[in-house]
Amino acid sequence: MRVKIIGTISALIGVLTISCLKNELNEYNFSHPAVTIKLDKQLNEISGLQWLSDSTIYCVQDERARAYIFNFKKGKIVRFIDFGKNGDFEGIAVNGKYTCMLRSDGNIFISDNEGKAKEYKFKKEGSFDFEGICLDSLNNRLLVACKAHGNKKKRDNLFIYQFSFKDNSYSYNPVFKLKKGKGIHPNFKSSGIAIHPISKDIYVLSSFSKTILVLSSNGRFKKTVQLSDYIYHQPEGITFSNDGKLFISNEKNETCPTLIQLDYKKV
Repeated sequence: MRVKIIGTISALIGVLTISCLKNELNEYNFSHPAVTIKLDKQLNEISGLQWLSDSTIYCVQDERARAYIFNFKKGKIVRFIDFGKNGDFEGIAVNGKYTCMLRSDGNIFISDNEGKAKEYKFKKEGSFDFEGICLDSLNNRLLVACKAHGNKKKRDNLFIYQFSFKDNSYSYNPVFKLKKGKGIHPNFKSSGIAIHPISKDIYVLSSFSKTILVLSSNGRFKKTVQLSDYIYHQPEGITFSNDGKLFISNEKNETCPTLIQLDYKKV
């Protein structure tokens, strides 16, 4: 009887926690995307996005050192760029003529798209796991989202690190650290990160908890949005167009890979 009661209480706590997170962002209608595109099977394991132009978007997928240029108006891959040796790649960002790809161990590969990429290492010890990278142009850096800290005792916090273009290196300490459970889903594990081009808020996506965490530009908590499992079956990538459109990609999982477009409404 005691086991059943504890199980029931735990379930209720989980429901209450998630219900408290069901906030909406007035700028986007997450329940009714403007466009949903079925992706090619080459992108079954799509893990990162980077907006390029009014019709194209960069995509990267697990286990391959290749950046795909996807034309979302035509619904097809139009080009790809190889970065070298394959690995577990979990994000992509662009800084001018340079393309930056994130491997799950935190190492960043930067290429001018004409030759082999140069590797920059994340040097902290431990089994760190990273998913999500984006350009912070105002601060001349990359923001890199840590999915799981190398020290298991610290995994009740969310960590975001910075890679500076001033000296092409990581800062030793995280630029942002937030405690899970205080408005942040207790099971939050980063899978993508992007900066809103207008508000400059930081959006951090979690496929594991199906949530989006919104932070201010200085890393303060603002809001968490709970996503629909039906629409966002395995959300791994996130990016914005210059005019504020939000793009989220889903890995195949048990259905098919998709690219979702949410139109921006200024409020």
